[in-house]
Amino acid sequence: MSKSSAAGHSKFGTTYLGDVESNSMNMGFSVTNTMSNNILGMPLSGADVCGSNGNSGAELCARWYTVAAFQPFSRNHNNIGNTP
Repeated sequence: MSKSSAAGHSKFGTTYLGDVESNSMNMGFSVTNTMSNNILGMPLSGADVCGSNGNSGAELCARWYTVAAFQPFSRNHNNIGNTP
């Protein structure tokens, strides 16, 4: 699993979109960026669900999981219980 890739990377691994902010704008970007990776030949790509920088809160995180259900790859990377 890597944030970056090169030609042939998708044959052996997966790409995730990197560390994203925990907000609704980046949730939307996760959809378009995943589709862009798919078009470029990286079929197994996705985002950090609920974001990784900041705290998305329970409601936004639940929405993010709904979006992530339709992405090929996702992982939780948020600290919901730890409010700053």
